[in-house]
Amino acid sequence: MNQNCITAIQGLAPLARLNTLWLARNEIAFICDALDSNLALTDLSLAATAVGNFKDIPNLSRLRLLSTLALSDAHYGESPVCSLCNYQTYILFHLQQLNVLDSYIVSDEARHMAEATYMKKKMYYNMRIKTLKRNTSNVIRKVMEARQAKISQINLNLNVLLRQKKDVERELHETAATAQSSAAAQEEQRQLREKHTVLERGIEAKTRDISHTDALAAEVREGVCETSQASICRLMVELETGGN
Repeated sequence: MNQNCITAIQGLAPLARLNTLWLARNEIAFICDALDSNLALTDLSLAATAVGNFKDIPNLSRLRLLSTLALSDAHYGESPVCSLCNYQTYILFHLQQLNVLDSYIVSDEARHMAEATYMKKKMYYNMRIKTLKRNTSNVIRKVMEARQAKISQINLNLNVLLRQKKDVERELHETAATAQSSAAAQEEQRQLREKHTVLERGIEAKTRDISHTDALAAEVREGVCETSQASICRLMVELETGGN
């Protein structure tokens, strides 16, 4: 089936005993689960196809009898995936059942080297992810500390205003009885009401400051978490694609 203008692997599920499949120089870009039913496959050629990333490679790990794989050969050429960094390392780590890759015999040394290299990369990315999570926690902690400090200062001022308001309300109550008979008492009542209004406005302003501080802290925290999660996802994709 080499060089047949095939664009997708399909229709092979009934061929449970198929052991050799050569699809070189076709426009096949994805493998997905198209070969999951062909568990007898031992020899697969996808040389000079359009397979261009590592995401499909782990799908071939389900073919436990697959011993020969070609994504490149001397006659047809190579698939784009062959030019990616860590190509051989990634293939040999995920397809440890292979004995021949791209017409070259896979030695035990090459297989062990691929496993050691991939594990080092995995440790490196895990370390970066842990560092990112730790830094994210530190930033969030500092944001929450700044929020608490700000709110504590606002609450100090708010408590002063609340005490002053309570004192003014007490004075208003005490002078209410004499306000009708004395002009001076009426003037005092007027001044106390004005002061009460000013204090209420101040209390409302401080309450808004607390709400604004809470909202700002929540917004910053959400932004930090989203940025951190996006970075973690990017690192995971880098690991899964061999750093490409």
